[in-house]
Amino acid sequence: MVAGFLSVLVTGLQYYEDIPSQDFVDFTTINPDLEVIYCTDASWENGVAGLAVVRFSKSSDSWFYRIQLSSATSALEAEIQAIHMALSWAMEEDQKVIGVLSDSLGFMLCVGIIVPLIRDLLVFLMRYLI
Repeated sequence: MVAGFLSVLVTGLQYYEDIPSQDFVDFTTINPDLEVIYCTDASWENGVAGLAVVRFSKSSDSWFYRIQLSSATSALEAEIQAIHMALSWAMEEDQKVIGVLSDSLGFMLCVGIIVPLIRDLLVFLMRYLI
């Protein structure tokens, strides 16, 4: 079931609350400008995390996946590691604009609060200290 997925885009933050459940997800309807989309997930129990990333390429209509076991102190840390795994993979492929889908509401709430604060701090520093 694919519902309530959250999307981190390089160009901003978007929340897709009602992606319809179906046998497959048509990623072209999420953001037609994105060529590559990474879907992440993680599970966590007793300090051990299972991480998964699926990479979908629209032009070749193909998908690939990576999985990994890792140590983590919380479920949130595991989800962040999975997202980091996706971003690292994108860097390996030299991709500049990607979409990352995650079901980690905790991470998205943190990003939604922290990113604007950092942006505002940088604007302040550029205006008054440079």
